[in-house]
Amino acid sequence: MKLSFIAAALASAVALCEGSTKMVIGYFPNWLYANYPVENIPFTKYTHINYAFAVLNNLDNVPSFPDDWAVEAGLPQVVKLAHESKTKVLLSVGGWTGSKRFSPMVASPQSRKAFIDWNLNFIDKYHTDGVDLDWEYPGKQAAGCNEFADNDADNFLLLLKELRQALDLKFPDEYKEISMAVHVQPFIRSGIPMTDLKAFVPYFDHVNLMTYGKGIFMFFFIYMY
Repeated sequence: MKLSFIAAALASAVALCEGSTKMVIGYFPNWLYANYPVENIPFTKYTHINYAFAVLNNLDNVPSFPDDWAVEAGLPQVVKLAHESKTKVLLSVGGWTGSKRFSPMVASPQSRKAFIDWNLNFIDKYHTDGVDLDWEYPGKQAAGCNEFADNDADNFLLLLKELRQALDLKFPDEYKEISMAVHVQPFIRSGIPMTDLKAFVPYFDHVNLMTYGKGIFMFFFIYMY
């Protein structure tokens, strides 16, 4: 998939902020503590740390951690040191092997609310700065175990709207960000890549645009109004 395709699809949906502050985003996996102490993270070089990953693989459709102890032991220090450097910390939910239940989660108001409430409680407990949604393939299976449906993209938009409203209501005095990791190909609706993504723009702050090659992983970031 050529980058020009996604660029064309996004052109009618986004406007890059002129003179906007540069953003540098890094992922810190919560299983890395033993080999890389959080004190070694050069927080001043980053604007955002995405704390990865809370996975969405359980039948209750709310995120969980394979290693809860690591979150309790290390995340408070990550947030403390990051905020001292004026760096934001977002929880990344999903990932390549952690997105199995995104599709059924977004499919009903009840499960979307449970997902949103879980994230609100997480932010409240750990004083993080928002949510990074790493569901790269709405409408497409991607990893072999991922569930998907024709209307994933439409339901994902409902989740974004409801999450934005809930964050603003819960934290009226401290803006919480929403970011997304998306594939270089636009979201799939009924088996076809979407060409108009305008409806998504008001509900998130930036996108990490993922591209993959042989032995190569890259991401591009798009800052939204």
